[in-house]
Amino acid sequence: MAVFLLDVMGAAAIASAIVAGIMASRLSREMAGVDPGLSAAAREHLQRDDGSL
Repeated sequence: MAVFLLDVMGAAAIASAIVAGIMASRLSREMAGVDPGLSAAAREHLQRDDGSL
């Protein structure tokens, strides 16, 4: 039972670290003025002179 609880706690720790990393990445992009919902290709298209996707 104790091993199972340790496994569950370890999985929860990994999941929370992944979520924290994603949130930190989005925050840094937002602070840099980049829309976090856009992919790199979409940002590249938006930066072109014609503005077409």
